[in-house]
Amino acid sequence: MVNMSIGEKIHTKKKDFEKSLINLKKAIDAYKGEPENILYQAALVQYFEISSELAWKLLRDILIREGVENINTPRMVLKEALKAGFIKNGDLWMQVIDDRNKSSHIYDEFLAQSIMRNISDEYEKLFEELKNFVENYTNGQE
Repeated sequence: MVNMSIGEKIHTKKKDFEKSLINLKKAIDAYKGEPENILYQAALVQYFEISSELAWKLLRDILIREGVENINTPRMVLKEALKAGFIKNGDLWMQVIDDRNKSSHIYDEFLAQSIMRNISDEYEKLFEELKNFVENYTNGQE
C-alpha cells in the first residue's frame, strides 16, 4: 500500500475485511454443521486470524485519519478505538487479540476448542458490529 492516502487505505482494508468476514461466516456455518471436521476447524481459525488482523489495522487507519498518533500495536489501537467510541466491549476485543495470538500456536485440544467456540459464539458478532461502524464511518467519505 505504498503511496496510498489514508482514505484509500481505509477503503482497501474495509473491502478486505468485508470479504474476510463473509468467509469467516461460511467457516462458522461449516464448523457448526460438523464441529469435528478438522478442515472446517482449520478454516475457522484461519479466517478468524485474517479477520482479526484486518480489524485492528482498519481501526488503526481510522484512528490515524482522526489524528491519533503512535498506535502501533493491536492493544494500543483497541484502547484508543474504545476511548473514541468506535468499538464497545473492550474486554472482549482484548480477548480477540489474546485468542489470535494463541491460535498461531495451538497444540492443546481444549484450548483450540475454546477458541473456536469463542469465534463462533462471540467474535462473529463483534466483527459484524465493527463492519457496521466502518460502513457508517465511511458513508460520505468515499
